[in-house]
Amino acid sequence: AIQTAIDGRLVDLHTALPGIVTVVHESDQEVDVRLALRRRVRDTSDAETSREVPILSRVPLWVSRVSGFSITMPVQVGDEVLVVFLERDASDWVDRGGVRDPTTRRPHHSSHRVAIPALFSTPNRIPSYQATDLEIRTDDRAGRVTLKADGKVEVRSSSTVSIGDGTEEIVALLSE
Repeated sequence: AIQTAIDGRLVDLHTALPGIVTVVHESDQEVDVRLALRRRVRDTSDAETSREVPILSRVPLWVSRVSGFSITMPVQVGDEVLVVFLERDASDWVDRGGVRDPTTRRPHHSSHRVAIPALFSTPNRIPSYQATDLEIRTDDRAGRVTLKADGKVEVRSSSTVSIGDGTEEIVALLSE
């Protein structure tokens, strides 16, 4: 009986799950997400079945940002993300910032979540992954900025590299 009660409570306890973006709300920095793993449930005869979880709407996007700097990525429909379920309800903090009390007592609930565009499945892994250098790049590496382990910086582009306000090409600047 105790194990059944514990199992019943754990069904609604969430920590992190992979998901797929279905809608992007750019101006609000939020996404709608379909969880990529179905929920396992027991029916009245104790048989285990699976069912899809309803789409999570208006999930805040995690963006790497600190002290006036940020790294943004163009999240699109179909992108895979990691949905992290916060320990407590942070909706009041999300809306207003500062230090807040949780609005509800529910731990790790599906309504307390954030999407991190950093997890992907094996079929969608990054091609030509650079394990020794830091890169900001397109998947095909046609455009990239590489900070090499030896401290050198390499900028590659299949078209124009601009400096300043973008009106001058780097070749023109170097020739001066």
